[in-house]
This record gives sequence, structure tokens and C-alpha cells, in this order.
Amino acid sequence: MALTLAFELCLGQQEFPDQLNVAPGWLQAETPKALKATRDLVREFAGMLCHRHGEHLEAWASQAENGPVSELRGFAKGLRKDWAAVTAGLTVPYSSGPVEGHVTLKMIKRQMYGRANPDLPRKRVLLAD
Repeated sequence: MALTLAFELCLGQQEFPDQLNVAPGWLQAETPKALKATRDLVREFAGMLCHRHGEHLEAWASQAENGPVSELRGFAKGLRKDWAAVTAGLTVPYSSGPVEGHVTLKMIKRQMYGRANPDLPRKRVLLAD
């Protein structure tokens, strides 16, 4: 049930995996107002993330802060602490993702510490590119 609810909150009916066999409209018919508000806010935020619509963040944060769910109120409050970075992350098309996880000198030094003389780490750094 929890997995089904998570899929419904994040994806919606039109993108449901077939193996869950969820009846259409089950969430809308049987849930309290707070859960429906959570579903709508989660979907709206996911849309902002996927489609880079940072211009809608202010309205979303206001809705979340005035909403009935304390977790979303806290999340919106946390976003306000670094508002410029969050807005830029949802708006600017540039990302540091491609450079994350690449071989760095620091990583090679950590892996090779105490294992060999300096010649082997030097070769690894030169061959990393």
C-alpha cells in the first residue's frame, strides 16, 4: 500500500506501472484533504524539477507553507534558506552533474595511500584522462 501511494503521489494515474493494478480514482475517492494537497504539491514540484520551471517556485512555496502538511511546510522553509541557489537550480540549464564522479587527484591519492611508491599514482593520474 505504501509503495502504491508513493507511485500515486509522484507519478499519477497516467504513468502507473501495470503491475500495481490500481483502480483509477482510488486515491481521489477515499483520502483526506491533507493527502490530496500533498499529492498536488508533490506533483507540481516534480513538474518544476523535470521541466525547469523555477519561475513557479514562489507560488509553490507559498502554497506549501500555508498547507496542512507539516513536512511540506518544513521543506518550503528549508528552501527559503538558500532561495537563490534553489531558484537557479530549477531555472538555469547548466548542471555540475557531468563532472561529478570523475576521477580526481584526491580520489587517486586516497586509493593509493601506502600501497606503492609515487610512480604508480603518477601513472594513474596521467592515464585517467
